Amino acid sequence: MPTSAPVTRRTPAAICRATASLTQLTGAAIGAAVLLGAVTLYQGPLLQSGEPIRLGIPLAIVLPDAHFALIESTGKKCRFLEHVRDTLALTNVEVVQARAEAHKPTNRYDTVLARAVGPVADLVRNAGPLVAGGGRLLAMKGRFPEDELAKKLSGWKVAAVHRLAVPGLDEERHLAILARD
Repeated sequence: MPTSAPVTRRTPAAICRATASLTQLTGAAIGAAVLLGAVTLYQGPLLQSGEPIRLGIPLAIVLPDAHFALIESTGKKCRFLEHVRDTLALTNVEVVQARAEAHKPTNRYDTVLARAVGPVADLVRNAGPLVAGGGRLLAMKGRFPEDELAKKLSGWKVAAVHRLAVPGLDEERHLAILARD
C-alpha cells in the first residue's frame, strides 16, 4: 500500500493568526503612509468598516490624535472591540454596533475607511451617505482594482490610488481614495 506525504493541517486559529498579522501590518502601512504625508486623514472623525479589530485598532494606536468609530454588526465582536479599547486605554475609539447602510450618525464622518467590504460600487452605495461634505471614502483593496474603479460610482470619483508596501507580504495592496464629483 503506497504511503502518502504527511498532510500539513492549518487550524482555524493558525489561519486567523496569520491573517490578523498580515492585516495588522497593512494597517500599520496605512498608518505609516499617513505619518509620512502620502495619505491624508481629515481632522474630523473617521469611521472604519470591515474587520475593525484588524485595522481600526492598529490605526488608533498609531494615530492617537485621530478619533475612530469602529463599526461592526455582530454584538459579540463589538464587545470584544470594547474590551480591547478599554484594555489598551484607547480614548480615541468608539465602537458602533450597526451595519454601515443602517448606521445613522448624528454627524457624518470626514473619512470612511473600509476593508473587506466587497466591490467599490457597494462601498459607495452603503458608506457614501456617511461621509461629510468634502470628506473621503478610502477603500483597501488587494490587486489594483482597475475594473472596479472604471465603473460609474454614483457621484464619486477616484482622487488617488496608493500602492501600500507591507513588510513580509509579496501580494499587492492598494488604498483607493474616492471624493465626491
